[in-house]
Amino acid sequence: MRRLRRLLAAMAFIVGTMAASPALWAQQGNTLTINFPGAPTGGCAFMQFAVDAANGALYDCFAGSWNAISGGSSGLSGMTAGQVPIAATASTVTSSKALAGSGAGITTGPASGVTTLDVAEFTGTGGQIADSGVTVASLVSNPMTTLGDIIYGGASGAATRLAGPTGPNGVPQYLVDVPASGAAIAEAWQLGGVPVDAQSGATYSIAATDRASMVQTTNSTTSTAVAIPAAGGTGFTANFPFVHCNTGSVVATDTPTTSTINAQTTIKLQGMVVNPECAFIWSDNTNYWSAEILPTDANGRLQAAGMPALTGDVTNTAGALATVVGKINGTSLAGLGTGLLLNTTGTGVPSIATQANMLTTCADCVTYHTPATGIARSASGSQAIAGSELSGDATTSGSNAVTVSKINGTAFSGTATHLVAFGTGGTIPADSGIVDTAAGLLAACTGCQAGPLTGDVTTSGAAASLAAPFKTRACEVVWGGTGTSNALQSGDDAIADNSCYNEIGVTETITGIYCQSDATSAAPTVNPAYGASGSGTSILAGALTCGTSNAYLGTTSISNGALAAGDGINPVMGSANGHEMHMVVIYTVPN
Repeated sequence: MRRLRRLLAAMAFIVGTMAASPALWAQQGNTLTINFPGAPTGGCAFMQFAVDAANGALYDCFAGSWNAISGGSSGLSGMTAGQVPIAATASTVTSSKALAGSGAGITTGPASGVTTLDVAEFTGTGGQIADSGVTVASLVSNPMTTLGDIIYGGASGAATRLAGPTGPNGVPQYLVDVPASGAAIAEAWQLGGVPVDAQSGATYSIAATDRASMVQTTNSTTSTAVAIPAAGGTGFTANFPFVHCNTGSVVATDTPTTSTINAQTTIKLQGMVVNPECAFIWSDNTNYWSAEILPTDANGRLQAAGMPALTGDVTNTAGALATVVGKINGTSLAGLGTGLLLNTTGTGVPSIATQANMLTTCADCVTYHTPATGIARSASGSQAIAGSELSGDATTSGSNAVTVSKINGTAFSGTATHLVAFGTGGTIPADSGIVDTAAGLLAACTGCQAGPLTGDVTTSGAAASLAAPFKTRACEVVWGGTGTSNALQSGDDAIADNSCYNEIGVTETITGIYCQSDATSAAPTVNPAYGASGSGTSILAGALTCGTSNAYLGTTSISNGALAAGDGINPVMGSANGHEMHMVVIYTVPN
């Protein structure tokens, strides 16, 4: 159709031209030749030719203008057979050039001296083609050096080597490009994994960068609101997936924009810091879908937060594991009276059992029968219990109180007030069994021993005493120097005042005082005293010179040794020498 329209337009132009021009014209096949008295003028069409009647020059129509191609003073002239024409002007050709050779023109390239696969080039003089000496292979430099390398577009698109990954062994890696600012970045190898986007705020909107990531909400105040952009929107195409785990302590609500999730407007994730609830979310590019993992305890069991509200015979509060059984097979227990439950065969509906129900369903059960006092016993051939009184050595009388008045038939009321011994066979003879004398006791107890005790514990009559070594105790008092280089000085013994405090409630007897210091000469002295605050009464007749080089010296000559309950001892250091002192108080305690 376009060719037809162009033809019709040309015909219209030709007709118009002929009507306006006095030139003659002739139709020859698919062209139209027009004779002009001189050089042709006016516009023309692609199928027209013109002849200058004055000199015979031939013109064709090129781009709507007449172009001389032969004859007259223009067109083809100065040509040599077998050569390519050379245009002198835009409308005339005055010379020609051979296809091969030197100088201006077109060359077919050198006939010899070339290398296969070299790049051809124009020499720049005469338009000849020559061997550049550059191989095709060297035009693009190969940056790869190692097995596994690949090429990617570097700066300005330069071929750049990306080395293949070398570890960890046996773990696949992926070629990734993360666009930035609307442009690609350099490719890189990356291990597979799940990025984590932790959000601590009360609100968050899922971002395009959360694709294939785990969004972790940690908010623990009031609630958390998570907005999800519309499925299929910008950045959320290609079945956008992500995981949301709520490790905060409050409920998180996921709300898509315009889209639904699991055919609902929202989903909720219970707040659980440990073993939280998570939702695996993906889109079908219109709506979102989710598979949820409910919160569990350390053993993988459902946590209370994931528990729904139960209804029916067993109920609870949503989010709590504590349940209440309020019904059995639909019958409310609160509506029954007090008593034993009776199950109904076939329906399992409970009711309160009567006495007849219990005796019928329990063949081993018994009931009381009058009189009900005394000791209960079963009546022969009956489930009823009758009452009777005990008799013999133990008796009852109208109650559960039991009186033992005899042993093996011998009444206690027939003997005097004495210790008695069992006879052979467990009988108790009358007064002949009296054993309340030492001789009687020893006769009745063949393993008993007579006489005073000896050894670590001795007896004298009814009194028992510990041996002397077990009544002797020792109390050590230590103090150190506070002077230069920890040297002892006056008053250093004050820290040990009121030592060896008597708290046993009886008077202790001091039997010896011993002391030593680390001094090598000029031994220090002590003159200890005792009293309510550790001071008051001197224990020795005079000061005691202590041993040196940590060797003890002491005395057993005690002037006042009665350390009463509540008293303590002060060391009372005299001359001081050395760096530390030890004082040992030896005392005994009464039986």
